[in-house]
Amino acid sequence: MVNISKKLGVLTMKKCVQCEKSFKEINIIDGKKIRLQNRDKCLECLPYKSKKNRATKRIELKCKNCDNLLTKTETEYKRSNNHFCSRSCAATYNNKHINKKILTKKCKNCKTLIYASNVYCPECIKKGRHLTSNGFIENNYLSDYQHRSDSNRYRSIRDHAKKITSTRTQKCHICNYNKHVETCHIKDIKDFSLNTKIKEINNPSNLILLCSNHHWELDHKILSILKWTLSDSD
Repeated sequence: MVNISKKLGVLTMKKCVQCEKSFKEINIIDGKKIRLQNRDKCLECLPYKSKKNRATKRIELKCKNCDNLLTKTETEYKRSNNHFCSRSCAATYNNKHINKKILTKKCKNCKTLIYASNVYCPECIKKGRHLTSNGFIENNYLSDYQHRSDSNRYRSIRDHAKKITSTRTQKCHICNYNKHVETCHIKDIKDFSLNTKIKEINNPSNLILLCSNHHWELDHKILSILKWTLSDSD
């Protein structure tokens, strides 16, 4: 049988701050070598608790924001002085002590006070004001969007078209599929001349709702839609 003194190695002693008795820094507890060098009290004054025992012990607390009851382990309790039942409660409580943004800038179009990081007020954006000019988007020309060479140059035009078709019955004009539909231009945007106004491109008679399959067929000239009238958009 292995001698305990050999198994523990060099034994160093510490003095308990409570009972002033000497205790070993290294002990055998439940067949395991436990180091107590970070302790100031002996095992009699402060019994040793394994990680498993510390995790199973739960403390009942109140949420600091809504006063709902919650339970935490002893380790979680010692981690912070603030305890919350959810992330939303933590955010609500912490945001009360943060200064809100101040309206310091004026809208480029209507001069309403807005946040410094914005260019237009929410009302102008809702009405379709364009970021590159001071007029409504339907009064702009297609040439105003040629300064970008990427595939998203017509994004604002497509977003404006989606607003127009948002009041229609959301189903495919061909197969009546209603789970997912897309706003399509019967005459493609790139087929218009550069001096064409957006209100002509996004005229309701040039917009149609299609499912993704029929939209692909329309873009690849497989599907031919000869006529789309205003009465059909109801």
